[in-house]
Amino acid sequence: MEDQEDGGQRQIPPLIQVPIMPIPLAGAPPEHTKATPPSIQDVLRILREIANENADEESDSEFLLPKRKLLNIIDIMQKDLIEELERKRTNPTAKT
Repeated sequence: MEDQEDGGQRQIPPLIQVPIMPIPLAGAPPEHTKATPPSIQDVLRILREIANENADEESDSEFLLPKRKLLNIIDIMQKDLIEELERKRTNPTAKT
């Protein structure tokens, strides 16, 4: 690069590399090793079941736009999830 004032070249300082060391957090388990609470496991199981049911169904949804298909699936899953959670709330011993 040329300096505009005197026609010489500018000196660019060398980059300084700073090592980054991980900071150990004493007593804090990593997120991926924490157990999932049962309520979350139920929700995940319900969502998987609904997704599998929707994947098995054959309908005219092939002709819908991808966004519309996604919104339809979300609506169905939301309705089924609310029904399942309501059933569990009213009858805690209910097993599916």
